[in-house]
Amino acid sequence: MINPVNLNPMVQNTTMVAPQQVATQPRQIYAPMDNPNMDGLKALAAYNQPITNNAPATPKTITPTLPTVLSPEAVHLMEGERITSADGTLSAIVRRFDNTTVVYKTDIMAPNDAISEIETYNNATGKLVLVQKNYNKFEAGKNPVTFETDIVEYDENGKEKKSTYYYEGKLANVTETHYGPDGFEKKFVVNADGTSAILENCKVTDSARMIRYDKNGQVQELEIMDRKNNKSKIETYKNGKLAQVEHLELKPIQNTTGKNPQADTEIQPAQPYVLGYDPKQVEGQKQFYSNGAIERITTQTANGSITHTFDVNGTLTGIEDAQDPNNVKYIVYHNRGEYYSVEEKLGENMFKNTTFAPDGSKEVCVMNESTKQEKVAIYRDNGTLATYIEHNSPEDKMMMSFNQNGELVKVS
Repeated sequence: MINPVNLNPMVQNTTMVAPQQVATQPRQIYAPMDNPNMDGLKALAAYNQPITNNAPATPKTITPTLPTVLSPEAVHLMEGERITSADGTLSAIVRRFDNTTVVYKTDIMAPNDAISEIETYNNATGKLVLVQKNYNKFEAGKNPVTFETDIVEYDENGKEKKSTYYYEGKLANVTETHYGPDGFEKKFVVNADGTSAILENCKVTDSARMIRYDKNGQVQELEIMDRKNNKSKIETYKNGKLAQVEHLELKPIQNTTGKNPQADTEIQPAQPYVLGYDPKQVEGQKQFYSNGAIERITTQTANGSITHTFDVNGTLTGIEDAQDPNNVKYIVYHNRGEYYSVEEKLGENMFKNTTFAPDGSKEVCVMNESTKQEKVAIYRDNGTLATYIEHNSPEDKMMMSFNQNGELVKVS
C-alpha cells in the first residue's frame, strides 16, 4: 500500500490537486482487443503461446479521475436544494447544472458535516455517469476524515468503464474496463508505484489471463487460469525474457482439517428475497423527504411489520421484514439495486449476512461480534461451494478451496 497522507478536512476547495504521478499502461503485446466487439473466445485463444517483451514501449495513459473533497465548512456553505428526512435530518444536497445534476448524500454518522456518496447524472439521458463513495472516519472532537475514496465512471450502457481508488488522500490505482461478447472483459490496471497489469476474463470458457508488469513496463509474470478444469500455467520473466514455466493442476486431496463446511447449516445462503411488486405502491404508513419523495413505508401485517426505505431519488435501499419476530430480516440494496444482502441474527451476538451478486454467485459471512470469530463461504452461480474461510484470530486462519464437483483441492 502507498504511504498514507491524511486529507485535510478544513480545506475549502471542492477538488483535490491532481496527482503528479503519471499513470501508464504498457502497450498490449498479446491477443490485442483494440476492438471491444471481437470474439471473447478468440481473445483467450493464444494461451499456449509465450508472450514476448520486444514490442515498442508505447504506453497507454489512464488519467485518474479527481475526487471531490469537501470539508465540513464546505458542506455547510454548499449551494443547492437541501433535502431533509422526515425527522429533519439533512439527507442530501442536490445541485443542478446545465448538463448534469449532482446529488451529494450525507453520511449518517455526521449528516451535517460529511458526504458519503456523490452521484452525477446526465441531464439529457437521466443516466448515472459517475459515483464517488467516501469512507469516512470519525473521532470525538475531530472533523470527519475521508480515508478511502472510490470513484466509478459508467458508459452509456450503465457498465463500469473506469474506476479510480484513493487511500488516505493519495492515488492508489486506476482501472479501465473494456467489454466484448460472450461475457468477455479486459481490465487495464495501473498502480501508483508504477507497476501495472492486464486482466482478461471470459465467462463462457470460465477462463482468465493476467499479465503483470514492473515499473519499467517489462513483463514480470503471465498467469493463465482454466477454472473449469482447475488448471493454470504461470510464466515468470526476468529482464523481459522467459525464465520459468509452471503447470499447476488442483487435484482432489484428503480432508484432514476436521472441518466439513458443506455440512455447516450456519453458512448455507439465506433464501433469495425476490420482489414481485413495486415497493413504492405498497400500502401503509408513509413518511416523506422534504422534496416530496417517499422516505419509508411501514406496513402492518397479521404477523408483524414490513418497512421499505428509499433514498432521495426514490431508489429502494432496504427492507426490514419483522413478520417473524424471532428471525427479523434486513434486506440491504447496494449500487442502486444492482445486488443485495440479507442480514439475519442467529443468536446472541451472532449475525449472518448473505450477499447475492449480479453474476449469480453468493457470499455468506457469519460473525460472532463478541469474539470476532468469522466464517465466510463463497458459492458459485450453480450453488456449489467454491471457497471456505475461517478466521478465529490473527494467528488462526484457514482457507479451503473446492472444485466444481465439490471436492477439496487446496487448504491454506
